[in-house]
Amino acid sequence: MTILYRPAQIDDAYLVVNLINFAYRGEASKAGWTTEADLLDGRRTTLEEVIHLIQSENAFFLLSFEENELIGCILAEKRDQRVRLGMFVIKPMLQNRGLGKQLLEQAEQQVKEKWNIIHFEMIVISCRKELLEYYERRGYFFKGKTLPFPLNPDLWTLKVEHLDLKIIEKNL
Repeated sequence: MTILYRPAQIDDAYLVVNLINFAYRGEASKAGWTTEADLLDGRRTTLEEVIHLIQSENAFFLLSFEENELIGCILAEKRDQRVRLGMFVIKPMLQNRGLGKQLLEQAEQQVKEKWNIIHFEMIVISCRKELLEYYERRGYFFKGKTLPFPLNPDLWTLKVEHLDLKIIEKNL
């Protein structure tokens, strides 16, 4: 199995949106362990948001392909002297094969090469203990910063109350 990595182009936007929404929300996302389907209904992102991010000088999506099939993506957004990683997904039925670990490592390396930045952060729903543990094994740690969960009724609705977010950080 050969995995190829490359930055997203505008022509990839539709595929990226579909993968992100498929992997985060809805019944199909429950095939993987990173689903948010029990916490939220609706979509995670829109075509307009993904196109905006692909066109931004301060952001890029790194895509992973297996035999021409998009199987993963991760967003890197430059924010001063740190990079926030997000919209990190591997196709649910392909999870637990080390593909996420490889994609994350590729993204961190590309950020270091492109922007010479070694400080990373991610935002994780605080009740997602298994995700927080996964990121801890990758060197990310919670240092006490939290955010309220954003409301966006045009895209999603909460299935549970009192969600908040933890900011986790890593230095290469």
